[in-house]
Amino acid sequence: MVHTSRFAALLALTIAVSGCVTTGTYRSAQRAEQAEDYDRAVAEYTVANKKHPNDRTTQLALQRAKLKASQEHLTRARRLEATGKLDEALVEYELAAELNPGNGDIDEALRNLRGQLRNRVAVSREGKTQLEALIDQSQKLAPAGFELPADVRLPASLVFRDASEEKRADQCVSA
Repeated sequence: MVHTSRFAALLALTIAVSGCVTTGTYRSAQRAEQAEDYDRAVAEYTVANKKHPNDRTTQLALQRAKLKASQEHLTRARRLEATGKLDEALVEYELAAELNPGNGDIDEALRNLRGQLRNRVAVSREGKTQLEALIDQSQKLAPAGFELPADVRLPASLVFRDASEEKRADQCVSA
């Protein structure tokens, strides 16, 4: 009987210890979260969750860290956007969206910023946009297919005889 009760106690202790996540990874994640290093906490909790996929405590801790990291990235993105650093803000918004995919505020801010980036007009040093510089450049080019061979000499002037409007109109009608 004593042997059976010892076995039952040992079995109960084993079950209790296996259900409680006290791995080094989990403790490291807790320390990162306490230090407000939420990205590292997410990474550590993710590893701990893979080691103990059925542990509800780890799952909840991972979700909590993801939400805090998402909020941190969202705040950073808004600051960057306000200072005109749109490319950097885009990265932060994307990280926030990845950590918290159901957040409508993040999705809306991300859509708005992507629209701003699409509509952004780059101005060159001369004060012209890329489009204006391209138009100027194209106006200076000769039309394609109208290049003359190098050995052709053009006359100094041209005179068109019998080129009145009436004759041209008659020729078009009779043709």
